[in-house]
Order: sequence, then C-alpha cells, then structure tokens
Amino acid sequence: MVLDPEKMALEEIRVNDIGTTFTRPKNYLQAVVGGAVFERPKWDTPMGEVRPIKVADLASSLDHMRTATVKLYSTLAKTSRRELIWNGHYVYYIGFILPYLRLSGTYAKACRDYDLWEVDQRVANYYYEINKRGFAQETMPNKIFSGAGYLPFPEGTSLRRSKYRWL
Repeated sequence: MVLDPEKMALEEIRVNDIGTTFTRPKNYLQAVVGGAVFERPKWDTPMGEVRPIKVADLASSLDHMRTATVKLYSTLAKTSRRELIWNGHYVYYIGFILPYLRLSGTYAKACRDYDLWEVDQRVANYYYEINKRGFAQETMPNKIFSGAGYLPFPEGTSLRRSKYRWL
C-alpha cells in the first residue's frame, strides 16, 4: 500500500517483521493512495516468479479470491477460541518456515526428529495461565497492535523508501 504522509500528517511509521504496519496517527486509511496485489500461484513458487497484478487486470482474479476468502472465513467462524489460538501458533511458528524446510529437504526430518507439529506441554499448559493475569487481553494487544513492541525506522529513513516496485 502507498500512503500519502502529508494527507495524514504522518509522524511515525513502523513495520514489524511479518509486515504489519503501525502509524502515528493510528488511522491511515484516509491516506491510502495506492497499492499492489501480487500472485504466488503455489506455496513453492520462487519469489522471482511472484507476479504483480495490475488493478486493471484484477477483475479476472476477484471471483477466485472471493470464493477462497469466504471458504476460509466460513471454516474459521466454526472454530473454538482455543483452536483459533493454536491455528495462529501454527501460522507464525510453523507456517513461516514450511517453504524453507520443504525446499531444503529437511521437512521430514523436522517432523520425525524434532516433532515439528507437536506443541510442548509447557506451552500447552500456559494457555490457561496466560488468561489469569490478563496478559493476553491487555498487554499483548497494547504492545503488538500499537506498534510499541517494534523499533522505529532509523533516523533519516525516507517515508517513500521501499524494496518493492510501484504499479
């Protein structure tokens, strides 16, 4: 996405290691002036083959995107809170490294020798403890969603600097 810093009187912007954007002021929606959509057809499509989809060409992909999104959210809406939390755990802990494990040929070893998909009992037990002190409800959202848990860009970094291309 492309933000117009003057339009929102941007004071600060932070992006964490998984791409979540935090700004001050917090509401940047009115300042979105552009964006990009990329297609990665398969989980192992090399990054060099990920293709940008121009806005004018997006219409042909929208039906497929809508169908997949509705299917995903229909499934998620039926899950328990605990299952949603575990799914998030798998996304952040396992999902991010799966392509690398598969490409390096170490996925089977990680499953067999290191119980990749198994959750340590201490972590499983902590599910109950974390709610007792209000940590999950109060501290985590404050740190994560406010951006306070992430370092700002270095002094002098251009607000328009990006490693991606503009469409």
